[in-house]
Amino acid sequence: MALRMARGARPARAATLLLLTAACGPGSPRPVQREASDPVRVQRSVLAAIDPAADPCEDFYQYACGGWLAAVPPPEDRPQIMRSLTSIDARNRAWLVAVLERETPAPWHRKASAFFDSCMDVAGIATAGLEPLTPWREEIATAEDLPGAFAAAARLRQVPGASPFFALAVDRDPTDPARHVLLLAPGGFLLPEARFYVDEARRGLVDGYRRHVARMFELAGVRSARARSQARAVVELERALARASLGIVPEASGATGSPPAQAVRGRAALQAVTPELPWEVYFAALGAPDPEALELARPDLLAVAGAALRRASPATLRAYLHWHLLHAVAQRLGRAFEEQDFAFESKLTGAIARPPRPERCAQATLAALPDLVSRAFVAATFSGDSRAVATDMLEAVRTAFLASLPHLDWLSAASRSAASAKAASVRHKIGHPEPWPEDWTPEVDPGRYLENALSLGAARLAREMEAVGTPIDPAAWPVSVFAMRGFYEPRANEIVIPAGLLQPSLFEVSLPAAMRWGAAGSMMAHEWTHAFDARGQLFDASGRIAPWWSDPTRRAFEDRIACLIDRYDQIELEPGLHVDGRLTAVENAADLGGVALAHRAWRTQAGAAARAPSPIAGLDHERLFFVAYAQAWCAQPQPGYDAVMARRDPRARPRARVNGPLAELPAFRDAFSCPRDAPMAPEPICRIW
Repeated sequence: MALRMARGARPARAATLLLLTAACGPGSPRPVQREASDPVRVQRSVLAAIDPAADPCEDFYQYACGGWLAAVPPPEDRPQIMRSLTSIDARNRAWLVAVLERETPAPWHRKASAFFDSCMDVAGIATAGLEPLTPWREEIATAEDLPGAFAAAARLRQVPGASPFFALAVDRDPTDPARHVLLLAPGGFLLPEARFYVDEARRGLVDGYRRHVARMFELAGVRSARARSQARAVVELERALARASLGIVPEASGATGSPPAQAVRGRAALQAVTPELPWEVYFAALGAPDPEALELARPDLLAVAGAALRRASPATLRAYLHWHLLHAVAQRLGRAFEEQDFAFESKLTGAIARPPRPERCAQATLAALPDLVSRAFVAATFSGDSRAVATDMLEAVRTAFLASLPHLDWLSAASRSAASAKAASVRHKIGHPEPWPEDWTPEVDPGRYLENALSLGAARLAREMEAVGTPIDPAAWPVSVFAMRGFYEPRANEIVIPAGLLQPSLFEVSLPAAMRWGAAGSMMAHEWTHAFDARGQLFDASGRIAPWWSDPTRRAFEDRIACLIDRYDQIELEPGLHVDGRLTAVENAADLGGVALAHRAWRTQAGAAARAPSPIAGLDHERLFFVAYAQAWCAQPQPGYDAVMARRDPRARPRARVNGPLAELPAFRDAFSCPRDAPMAPEPICRIW
């Protein structure tokens, strides 16, 4: 094996190092505090995005975003770009690379940087080739029957990204949300959607996929004729598994009986549903300890999938498992595998080029060591008072919500009481874990990329299997703090707002409070309302399914949703293209509740300061709040993208996410002195929260 680059012999990285200050000394690295926002730059950015010729009472989206839209051309390499989220994502990626390139004495940081270095060692990766995969390839090659294939499939789950035969995950127990359970469902195919395999319009895509599988086999040393034959068998088996997940049962499928469609629990129930499958061998190889902490969401479809696996020849099962191994590690092999993998992936995503290797390696490091990388990222981008300020904001949203409950006449007394009790119990996870979890990962060698990924994958699988059937740590984070999304998790009754999202221009301690509240505060409050909407009311404060709306409350809520559906149906995104009010109703209600709650929380928190002079020329604090909300959604799509997404996306397009909720807020109308007959001042208003 060729010599790898030593840790002290890194190439110059001046561009990204400019993002960081030096950090030396014993123990944890000194936090790298990003400079506070320059007030002059903030003002220039806000005002440059505005179209001063637009009437805010006619089309507020055009008013708040028109200047930015005029200056930014439609993207060529992605469906759309957004003024805030796209720039945050780009900055986060740059910071992540810079953080991992940085030398520090902290053990957790050194381990993450060592993994990053191993990914950057292109020569070493090429020299290693497929050799690190030998244990898995040998087990697959010796699988002579279904039990042998099931044992190999179970151990293949040690490889990050490999998910053969079935979909498998450790998650919250649906019957006891405070404990972990192993969820088993139909799956085992690699095209993005099951319907691709059966849709005649996608025949060309499936044919291209088959050629891709064959080419990957060839790169792995399989002769061309055999590679093509194996690829045909693999795609046909995946097609059968995809059909099973869609509930398409072939004639004489061999599926046993008519299993119940409702969920069943435990390995004995699984064995009864699919008696022909060697589950004892599978779970022994997997290392899952608790035979009862197993949930089958669709046992009827699992029976169909099991019949397809039973019909497959041992040679087909071996080829299938070999393909799933190659697919999972393609981006960790040499250049030929990487390029072939991207060539097919680009047909699915439309991507024109791969990101630079440092960015790809940073993302791979994040996937392999999420806690360690997140800790380093937070030290660089979310230190100081950031977490405390964001936490105070969400607590202010809770207070505003509780204060509004007595005034919501559509809630019955019993439903109002239940909402109040649940609101008091909502937990929040802001920014990052506190304290950080202990490092449980194995050592990392900066010269062995694939071996590192495989050892980390095996350790992660073992840790997940140990968790099955055990209590969930309420402090554990369900996502990386680098995630660019906030959400409400009903089974935990918690709101998660990661540090990756709480970045300028949505959030920063030094930003004017009205801006922080209009942008980030509205997003926090949006997620808050999901705890109390038609889906949220199905879960009680403990996360159990226990609907708490009365029938009159349910009917009253439906009336208010009908108001929003009608209103959004009238919003024209472009000539002839209207919002689908019913498709987007849930998220529209959350947008309306989010901005309304955030505005009330900000006014209460700001007090008399809301009437002080604003730092943005021409915009008082009231107007600045709504401009900040709108500018968080400024988006420039490719031609035709809005038309496609308006028919399928449950979230309204950005123009409607701005104009829709603001038109229903009396505070917005007052801020911009909108006349009663203005388009942004319809009557009567729709109000939920």
